[in-house]
Amino acid sequence: MGFTPIALQVVPYLLVAVGVDNLFIVARQFDIRTAEVEAAAAASDTSTTEPGIDDEGATSRRRGAKATVMAESLGLSVPSVGITSITSCVALLIAGTTEAGRGVVMKPYT
Repeated sequence: MGFTPIALQVVPYLLVAVGVDNLFIVARQFDIRTAEVEAAAAASDTSTTEPGIDDEGATSRRRGAKATVMAESLGLSVPSVGITSITSCVALLIAGTTEAGRGVVMKPYT
């Protein structure tokens, strides 16, 4: 069993599609966690600096907070990413075992 030209043209798009849906899951979780952290920071804001003036400590704390939010977002989205990856792989395996997936052309009804 060899690769057909149609398989060589379609498979890269299928592989990209498996990753794109996971990207949306992680991005949505990042947005949710960012909003939660910003709401918590606004509720406990005890800043002594004037508005618009920033110090180096605040900048490094924000960078650390973004890294923490990203790590938490990835940790929270792992189950969903795992499930979507498994279902996509199973669907591709099932499609590969059918006649259409092997490149056999369907015969029209006559």
